[in-house]
Amino acid sequence: MKQKLALQLDMFDEKRRAKAMRTVVGAQGVLSVALDGKEKRKLVVVGEHMDAFELVKSLKKKNFRVDMESLEEVKSEKK
Repeated sequence: MKQKLALQLDMFDEKRRAKAMRTVVGAQGVLSVALDGKEKRKLVVVGEHMDAFELVKSLKKKNFRVDMESLEEVKSEKK
């Protein structure tokens, strides 16, 4: 089951963005990570069988303030 997770983080500079991306990409089950939003403070994570709670917990351990905006299932299109 693929999931799409949207997270709002306090990323003010490029160094913090890179640290957040490294943390998220290293998590189990993550397939892709993208920056979104006007100021690029939103992370959109797509993964298969990933644990959203553990992902947020690992970001908080790295001193990020994290707000989970949404967690939804990604439906695959069959032709």
